[in-house]
Amino acid sequence: MGEPMDGTDEEDDGLAGPHDREYRAAMVQEAERSAQYAVRQMQQRIGQAS
Repeated sequence: MGEPMDGTDEEDDGLAGPHDREYRAAMVQEAERSAQYAVRQMQQRIGQAS
């Protein structure tokens, strides 16, 4: 890993622009989607076990 490629490391968070906000929103949506998927998988396993 090492050095940041385009200056978007954590230290620059105070300077986050609208592009960065859109990127974060997309990351949040992606995380929610995979969380919902994981929940469905768990429910299926629980349903099969009982």
